[in-house]
Amino acid sequence: MYPVAIVGSGLIQEATYRAMGRSGFEDINLYYRSDCSRLPATTLTANLTRILKALEFTELNEYGHQPDRAQTRLARSGYLLAEIPLGRFMEDRYGSPVINIELSQMAAVTEVRSAPPLTELEKSHNAVLIATPEQGGEIQRCYHAAIERRNPEANITWLGRSFCAFQFSTPERTHFLFCVSSEDSLDPGAWHPHLAEPLNAAVAIDLPSFHEPIPQWHEGHIAYLGDAAYRVSPVIPEATYLGLEDIWVLSRMMENYEEDVASALSEYEKYRRPRARRVVNLSEVLENQYMKATPVQSLFNHINTAFSTRFLPEIRMQKLDWMYAYDCIKGFH
Repeated sequence: MYPVAIVGSGLIQEATYRAMGRSGFEDINLYYRSDCSRLPATTLTANLTRILKALEFTELNEYGHQPDRAQTRLARSGYLLAEIPLGRFMEDRYGSPVINIELSQMAAVTEVRSAPPLTELEKSHNAVLIATPEQGGEIQRCYHAAIERRNPEANITWLGRSFCAFQFSTPERTHFLFCVSSEDSLDPGAWHPHLAEPLNAAVAIDLPSFHEPIPQWHEGHIAYLGDAAYRVSPVIPEATYLGLEDIWVLSRMMENYEEDVASALSEYEKYRRPRARRVVNLSEVLENQYMKATPVQSLFNHINTAFSTRFLPEIRMQKLDWMYAYDCIKGFH
């Protein structure tokens, strides 16, 4: 197999390294590039944990926390709009669990070099995989807090007027991500008393804003995946690491096409672009609902959420199947 360069950082780079090794590549060089902040913890849904398990990330079982349910509540009153089961129910339905985990607990490769110009990488590698874009791009100012664990069994979405928050727990602590249109929305008076402590502890963090998939995901022997090809909004944190799906498909295409790198990259883009487009579109819809809706639109959205979950729960779950039941391991084995 030919030499491969992986440009990125963190979990995505480590997963790419393992996927390429699993596909038979041995000459793999890692180069560091990071363009923005990341939350120190994340929620990984079934479509992603099955990939990490296949790549032997045993840290999921050792250090992850499996929440029992997902709730949607009104930010000010705490009123429970909706609740769906997670835990064993989600694992039985989709074949893999939902897991909250501190990213520092995920194993990392040690030999990572600073990324030189792409022209240099192209000269010394038959394929260059870009998992992190260059500096720049739109960002969204959010606020993050991590406090002592509370209500760890529920992942909670808090909905306000043009602002929202996400709460989830790892075995170490409970994390809160506040997505607001202005700092005025951080006034504790606009939120339930349950959120007073994390609001006081919240610090600003600039997260990548969503953007449409780039026009072309490969140029010559360079391939773009994950954040380098598209980005989802912070209001859908479960899709932050959707690039894990790209990694699996790309590694399988490169193994199947062997020395024909151009065909491998072309097929990778053909299969992955529609999926990425759908998730990006969903993140845009949710951002409009959570951050830009009028009071009347918000009321309608809340009623629809509550009604569909309480009276038509199976239909509600079926609407999630396209996201979480997606199994690129079976599709690209």
